Formats: sequence, structure tokens, C-alpha cells
Amino acid sequence: MTDKKTRMELESAERRNFLKLASTGGFTAALVAGAAGTLWSSEAAAQSAAEERE
Repeated sequence: MTDKKTRMELESAERRNFLKLASTGGFTAALVAGAAGTLWSSEAAAQSAAEERE
């Protein structure tokens, strides 16, 4: 039982670390794209719409 609990605690910690890094990285990528003007450009919107239609 202790091994299972320890494994679950490790998996939970790994999951928290992954989500923390993913949210930080995602925010940074959005910030860079926004600063470059590509996040809300009409070209980006058209490309997203085309990808959604596929």
C-alpha cells in the first residue's frame, strides 16, 4: 500500500509540475505572438478558419 501511495504522490507532483510549465510556456508563447502582431492578425484568423474546416 505504501508503494502505491508513494507512486501516486510522485505522479501527482509530476502532473502539477507539467501543468505549471505548460501554463507558463503557453502564456509566454501567446505573449510573444501578441507582441509580434500575429496572434490577432487577419491572416492568422483565416488560417485558423481553414484548419477548422478541414
